[in-house]
Amino acid sequence: MDIGSTIELIRQKKNIPIKSLIGGIVSRAHYYRIANGQSDMTVTNFFKILEHLNVSLEEFLFIKNNFKIERFKALFTEVHQSFIKQDLEKLLSLKEKSTIIYKKTNLERYQHIALVIQLLIDRLKEDGYDSFAKEYLQDYLMNLNMFTHYDLVLYSNSFFAFSKELNEAISVRILDNIKKYEQLKAFESDTVKVLSNMIFYEIELNDFKKVKEYIGYMKQVELSEHLILEKVLKKFFMGVDCLLTKNIMQGKKQMKESMTILNILDNNHYFFLEKIEDHLLNYFKLY
Repeated sequence: MDIGSTIELIRQKKNIPIKSLIGGIVSRAHYYRIANGQSDMTVTNFFKILEHLNVSLEEFLFIKNNFKIERFKALFTEVHQSFIKQDLEKLLSLKEKSTIIYKKTNLERYQHIALVIQLLIDRLKEDGYDSFAKEYLQDYLMNLNMFTHYDLVLYSNSFFAFSKELNEAISVRILDNIKKYEQLKAFESDTVKVLSNMIFYEIELNDFKKVKEYIGYMKQVELSEHLILEKVLKKFFMGVDCLLTKNIMQGKKQMKESMTILNILDNNHYFFLEKIEDHLLNYFKLY
């Protein structure tokens, strides 16, 4: 569906009179042309109409896409699932698919995802990271002065290929960005997941000063009730914090409780936390 027909579909399904929808925005004749795909409207008028429809932009785009997840999001979901399953064949297929879409559309996001997939493949093979993919993505990220949801997802799926110095330089910008977005509830999930990756990375390098710094930021994140996974991740890292402050029993208890919840829910993040727990218990000889 195009924008006009989507607006008209929502208007009809919600029984909103045309007069109520377009009053003071566009004329009735202009609206009919928009609804029939014969005319466009300004961005300002589009957002005014969106407000009258009582629909968010994200929901509008979902409806416009025939009630399906947008192609790029669906593709990234497939990539994530394939990586968790360590399905190299599927990842190679998704990389080829992304490259083909990029060549057809010239949309940089599809080149980005193809490069991310290459790095994920390299990570599974443990055979060094593709230099072009790594340099292209790190140049893109280092050129940002604002990290949107897209950029955080991109970084979360490629940070492991970058040097410690580069990750710390990017983290400064991300943490500054998090402060600016703290009132945006939709950003809570991204914040916890990015911080989780940053903490995990520093734990692997045994830089516990940085670990405590990032956990400090996570402590400040207030999570909505429906963000169950994010609450469990936060609880786990609060356990890590207890461990680092010599409250060993409480730390181990919180970490184990978090892992048990994810195991019961059959959530793949369980393996992510199990790896962190093993590393910490081995490093501090707490078995």
